[in-house]
Amino acid sequence: MATRYDSDSIQSIKEDRMRVRSKPSMFIVDTHKAGAVHIIFEVVDNAIDELSIDNSAGKTLNVTFDIKTREVVVSDDGRGIPHEALLDACTVLNTSGKFDNDENTAYTYSGGVFGVGLKTAVFLSTHCEVSSFRDGKFLTYKFEDGLLVDTVKGKSKNHGTVVKFTIDDNIIDINDVEPEDIRARLYEKSFCFPDVDMTLVITKDGTEVKTYNYKGNTLLDLVKKQRPDTDIVHVVDTRKVRVLKRIDDDDISEIKVQVEVAISYKWEATEADTDAFVVSYANSIKTYDGGQHVDGLKQGLIKYFREVYAPKLGKKDKDLPIMPSDITAGLCAMVSVKLARPEFSAQHKSRLSNQEVRFAVRDAVFDALCKQKSDVINGLGDFIKKVVRGKLASKKVRTKDTDNAFSKDRPQKFVPIIYNMKTVSPELCICEGDSVLGLASMARDPNNQAIYTCKKPKNVFDSDSETITQAQNQATVNNFNEILNIANIEPGKKCDPSKCAFQRILICTDADIDGTGIAITILGLLAKHCKPLVDAGMVGRILPPLYSFMEGKKKKFVQSKRKFFEYLTDRFLNDYRISYNGKPMSKKAIAEFLEINSDYDTKLNKISDYYCCDPRFMEFIIWKYHGSYKEQKKSYWLPALRMYKELRILVENGRLVIDGEMSGADYINLEMDDHFDHRIRKFKAIQANNRQIDGFTINGEDGKTIYDLMTAFRRYIPKDVKYYKGLGELTPKEMRELCMSPETRTVIILQFKDYERDMQKLSVILSTRAEYADIRMRVMSHIAISEADLAT
Repeated sequence: MATRYDSDSIQSIKEDRMRVRSKPSMFIVDTHKAGAVHIIFEVVDNAIDELSIDNSAGKTLNVTFDIKTREVVVSDDGRGIPHEALLDACTVLNTSGKFDNDENTAYTYSGGVFGVGLKTAVFLSTHCEVSSFRDGKFLTYKFEDGLLVDTVKGKSKNHGTVVKFTIDDNIIDINDVEPEDIRARLYEKSFCFPDVDMTLVITKDGTEVKTYNYKGNTLLDLVKKQRPDTDIVHVVDTRKVRVLKRIDDDDISEIKVQVEVAISYKWEATEADTDAFVVSYANSIKTYDGGQHVDGLKQGLIKYFREVYAPKLGKKDKDLPIMPSDITAGLCAMVSVKLARPEFSAQHKSRLSNQEVRFAVRDAVFDALCKQKSDVINGLGDFIKKVVRGKLASKKVRTKDTDNAFSKDRPQKFVPIIYNMKTVSPELCICEGDSVLGLASMARDPNNQAIYTCKKPKNVFDSDSETITQAQNQATVNNFNEILNIANIEPGKKCDPSKCAFQRILICTDADIDGTGIAITILGLLAKHCKPLVDAGMVGRILPPLYSFMEGKKKKFVQSKRKFFEYLTDRFLNDYRISYNGKPMSKKAIAEFLEINSDYDTKLNKISDYYCCDPRFMEFIIWKYHGSYKEQKKSYWLPALRMYKELRILVENGRLVIDGEMSGADYINLEMDDHFDHRIRKFKAIQANNRQIDGFTINGEDGKTIYDLMTAFRRYIPKDVKYYKGLGELTPKEMRELCMSPETRTVIILQFKDYERDMQKLSVILSTRAEYADIRMRVMSHIAISEADLAT
C-alpha cells in the first residue's frame, strides 16, 4: 500500500541510455525473442537502406550470428557513416539522416524514420562496436553496457559500416533466438532487394557452421515459391499521388510512390487467417500488420472485378452474390512500396499509415489488371466464382432464417437485401414506425440496404449478455433479439464482427424525443452486449432532418439546431458589419456572440409585452437593476433615468415605481415588487453573459444595443421554416437523399470517450444500488446523439 506521494516520488530519466535500458519495450517489440530479432534487424535495415540507394558505393551485406556466444556482426560496403556524426548516431536518440527524405537528400527511400534503431543495439548490449570506414580512414567506438569505453582511429582503404554487438540477456532474452529466425527474415527481405548480395553466416565459437547467400530474387519469385493455383499478375509502377498533407496548406502536394505487386490466388489461403498469404513491405521494412498498401491492393482488385469483370459475366454467373470478401479470399500476394517519408504506426513499424500509398497501389493494380490478357483474368475470375459457389454450398442454415419470405422466423417488419453483383456494402437500417417502413423501402438501395422497423426495445441493458437471447423463447420476442437474428450476431463474448451479415447497422429514427430515445436505447444495447461491433465502427445513427425552409426556389434541410444557427449566422455576416466600442468585431467573435445571445430578444420581448413598454427601455432597466426589489433606492434611479426626463420615480407602499408617458410610447408604470424581481432576475442571467448592453455599431449606425443586434439577426430566420416531427412527413425522394443515399446523408458513427473505464466499473460488484445507478448513468451519457460528441 502506498504511504507517500510527494515531489521525491516523481522521477525524470534525462539520459538517453537509461531511457532505453529502463523501458526497452518503448523502443522494441518486447523483451523476449521477438525483441532480440527486432534489434538485429534494426541494424540490418540500416545497412539495406545504405545499399539500396541509387549509385550506392557497394552492394554487399554480411550478417554473422554465433550460436554459442550470441554475438551478431552486421557489415555493409556502403558509404560509411560520417565520422563527425558517428558518436551521436550511436548514442543520441532521434539522430538520423533519414528524417526528411527526398530525391535531393542522402536517402530517397529508407526504412529508418525515427533515429532509434542503432541506439537500441548500443544501449541494450553488453558489448558493442560500431566502425565506419570512409574517405581512407576508419573510426571505431567501443561500448560496454551502453557506455563508451574506447575509441580507435586509423587509415583504411575500405568503405562501409560494421556493427558488432552482443545483446544483454539480462534485459532482452536472446537465448531463444534460433538461426532460422534470422535466416527466414533475411530470406524474405531479399526478394525486395534483388540487387543486394545478402550473406548470413552461422558460427559456433567463431567457427563457421553454415552459410546462406541470397541474391537476384524478386517478388515474382517469392509468390511462385508459394505455388499458387492461378497465374501471377506482376505489377511494377511508379505513381504520383496528389494529396493535401495538412489542412492549412495552400497547395496540394505530389507524392511519388514506387509500387511492386505480385498477385495470385491459392485455395489453401481461403482457409487460413485473413492476409496469412499476403506479405507486405514498406521501403526495407516488413509490415506484419499490413497497412494502407495492403488495403490499396484489395481495393484495386475489388474495383476491377466489380466495375470491369462483373458486367461482362454471362447469364449463368450474372446473379452470383459476389462480395468484396470473396474477391480477396484466397489472395496470395506480395506488395512492396517505396516512398520518401513513410509513416509507421509506432517504433515497431508493423503497419504503414500513409493514405497516399493506398491510392497509388489501388490505381496501379487496377490499371495492370485492365491490361492483362483475357486468359489470365478468366483464371482469376474462375477462382473467385468457385469461392462464391463453395460458400453457398457449405453455408449452414441459420437457426433463424430471416431472409426467406416464407420462413416463420422472418420478422413481419423486415425487408431484406436483394444480393447480387451490385451488393458492395450491405447495411441494416433500423427505422421507427410502420409508416416509415414503406417510405424507407421505396427510398432504399435494394441491393445494399435492408430495412427493419421497431418500437422502443425492452431495456435489457443490465441483463447478462450470455442469457439475453433467452427472451426469444418468450411469447413476445424482444425487438433487440430480432435485430441480433437479422444481423446474424451473438451477444457477449461470442460477438464477432466478421460474421455480421452487414457492414453497418444504422438507426434511422425521428428527430423528436421519442425517436432519439429509441436510437439511444438500441445504441446502448449494442454497445453493452455487442461492443466489438462498436469498436469496429459498424454502429451509428443516420441524422434525420429537423428543419426545412426555402432557399430561393430550392428546399434546404438541416439536421440540428446548431446547423440551422450556423446557416443563419453565415447569411447575417455577409450583410452586416459590427463594431463594439469603436473596434470592429471579427466574424468569429460575432458568431460566438450571436450563439450566446440566441434567445436574448425573444425573452426580452416577452417581458416587455407583459409590462407594456418598449423592449429597449426594458433592456436598460434590467441592466441597471441591482440586488433585490427591496434594495432599489430613489436616489439611485433618479440619475440612472436622467435621459428619460418625462418619467417620474415614485415610492408607493415602500416600493419603487417608475411612472410616466414616454414620447411615442404607451404609458409606463413599473412597480418593482417581488413578481417584477422574479422575472427580471431570470433575464439578468442572460445579460450577464455580456460585458455591457450598448456600445454597438451596426453598418455604421452608432448607439445600438444587444437587442438591436439580435433583432437584426432575427430577420434572417426564414418565414417558411418547417419543423419535422417524424420521417413520415418526407417524400420518397427526400427520404432517399436525406437518409438512404450514402453520398448525401449524414451518418454519425458511435464512439466512446471513457466508455471502457466505466464499463469495467459496471462489471464489478458495487456496494449500493445508488452507486450502480450512478455508474450506469455515466455510461449512457456517452451515447447521447450529438454532433459535438460523436465522430461523423
